[in-house]
Amino acid sequence: MLKVKHLHLCDYAFLAERGKLSLIGIFERILIKTAPAVISPFHIVAVLTSESATQTELEATITDPAGKVVFKGKGPVKLEAGKNFNFLLGIAGFRVEKPGTYTVRFVEKGNELVRSEVPVLIVSQAKTKRSTVH
Repeated sequence: MLKVKHLHLCDYAFLAERGKLSLIGIFERILIKTAPAVISPFHIVAVLTSESATQTELEATITDPAGKVVFKGKGPVKLEAGKNFNFLLGIAGFRVEKPGTYTVRFVEKGNELVRSEVPVLIVSQAKTKRSTVH
């Protein structure tokens, strides 16, 4: 059975020497100055594992606060038993129409494996000035 060990949104992700996963700028919310807005490129990263060897397709979606799918990406996954697989999905030109809670989901064969809620806030709604504005 396919399991998600970790799910992150970050500014950039890549596999370094010997397959080491490297994430830069992990974030849990998105700050914008106005809406609508096109946000800076980012990555969705899922670290997957399985007790048995598995070959399948994984689908990632992002839904807006109304539940409308605003992004969909797919990719093949081939896992060796007991080993991690790093699924990296780069997104550029993502348009946020309105603030609210967006949901990132990973689905395999119609079954939701994991979800993460990501608040999109107008800068004036943010509680801290230390976050990056997209």
